[in-house]
Amino acid sequence: DLIWWFGYDWSRIIDETASGKVRRSWDQTHTAKGGISWRYRQWNFSAAGEVHTGWPRTVLESSSVPLPDGSSALRLDTSDRNARRFSPYQAFDVRVSRDLPVSRGDLTVYLEVGNLTNRANPCCTEFSLTADNELVARERHWLPLVPSLGVLWTF
Repeated sequence: DLIWWFGYDWSRIIDETASGKVRRSWDQTHTAKGGISWRYRQWNFSAAGEVHTGWPRTVLESSSVPLPDGSSALRLDTSDRNARRFSPYQAFDVRVSRDLPVSRGDLTVYLEVGNLTNRANPCCTEFSLTADNELVARERHWLPLVPSLGVLWTF
């Protein structure tokens, strides 16, 4: 048996605030998902992929402001809330499983790998201050390649 699927979604997720409309942090305007599954006797092979618009983000920038006493202060400025986006999200997952009949039900043994290409999908930004009072921004990423081995017993 060969089964395949494909889906596309267009959506906007916004909040109305006193200052206007703002994208929610999980807005992904364009999303496409697809996959294929092939069953051969007691084996099942499947693959699925997803791509969507990058999640909205707010940019935080810093600058040093000189003070009258000769020292300096850290000034933080932000872009409009969620006005920019991370790069698009992409993931490709695969799975192979085998069904094994047992005296009480069935066992399914499987191996699956999420994000097979180990793509660094940006999701968020982590900020820290250095000893010199400088702001350092580091882009963080969604899950890396994640293998999973399991057994499912149905009875």
